Amino acid sequence: VGFLIDFEEEKTPVQINRLRNVMQIGFTFLLDINKMIIWQNFIKLLNEHFWEIEEIDNFYFDMLMDIIHNFDRNPKRVLVENYVKLLEFEGRLHNDFECFLCEKLIENRVNLARGYLTACEECIPKKGFEIDKIKTLFNEKKTLLFDEKEIESLYNILMLGI
Repeated sequence: VGFLIDFEEEKTPVQINRLRNVMQIGFTFLLDINKMIIWQNFIKLLNEHFWEIEEIDNFYFDMLMDIIHNFDRNPKRVLVENYVKLLEFEGRLHNDFECFLCEKLIENRVNLARGYLTACEECIPKKGFEIDKIKTLFNEKKTLLFDEKEIESLYNILMLGI
């Protein structure tokens, strides 16, 4: 459900240890239902992303802590920026600006598919983003150039799956 908890581990004779003295560490955004829903949807996607993975790199914990500390600012912007960082960390950020469908170089406007794969407007027929804005997002991991409607579009693409 996306709560940060502190606990003590109690050893048991069986393989699974028991959690004792569990305490939830609260954050102000947990009191805002809209932000809480955004947070839980992201955690659900992250949980699916980690399915059947036994050991997780510290990068992901640090990323979640960064998200938590900035979430009150603008949750969707924070998630989009950190999602680009995640894609770069995993080696899945395609900043060559070549359409993944027709393999043509994109020059003016770019569309994004799931995983922020770049595509031209001919292959994905919807209104795309200005290429300079996406280049800034991919290079600097900042959403300053985007208006709220564009952030909503980027967030909806993120919600398709990590």
